[in-house]
Amino acid sequence: MKVAPFNIPILPLGLLAKFISVICLALFPLLIGYVFYCYSKKKWNVSHVLNIVLPALSIGILFSVYGISLTSIKGMLFTILLIYAGISDITTRQVSNWVPFCIAIIGLIDIEISNIPFMVISSVIITLPQLFFAVINQNGYGGADIKLMAACTFLLGLKGGLIALIIGLSLGISVTVIKRKFKKESLKEKFPIVPYLAVGSFISFLLI
Repeated sequence: MKVAPFNIPILPLGLLAKFISVICLALFPLLIGYVFYCYSKKKWNVSHVLNIVLPALSIGILFSVYGISLTSIKGMLFTILLIYAGISDITTRQVSNWVPFCIAIIGLIDIEISNIPFMVISSVIITLPQLFFAVINQNGYGGADIKLMAACTFLLGLKGGLIALIIGLSLGISVTVIKRKFKKESLKEKFPIVPYLAVGSFISFLLI
């Protein structure tokens, strides 16, 4: 009596390729998050689990919305810089000048040259009222906030920049007031606004 050979089922190549692609897409954001976690721990001595979760979650959302595309890559680079700026502002109350510069460079990805003048004008329009506010209230807005929003508006456009600014400021003021009321702290002290502007910019990128 012959025993039938045991055959291991083999997935079709197309299905196998899709399965590998899904695994890679799932692991890639986590890998980026882990790299960012290691970098922030080395640079700022900050080892919070959110330094893994935030980059991984944000990049995962981008790939879910835009798939594997140039827009996803652009958004990924933009998001990493936004998170970097937010953590830098929280830990040192400073953001290096190369961050908004790099955001502006990323803004040139996948755009027509004819759009650049309007992008520059949009940055100027969003910057002027912030400069005015910074002059009349020197304990509030700072240079890092203004430069970051100018660069984000260059990338997002005037409408996107306004959305990012409104969401960021609304979120920052609301969270800070509630937090300080709960802790019975003074509302007059300056607080890091870049993290909230970063959240607003990321949401705006998804909306525009």
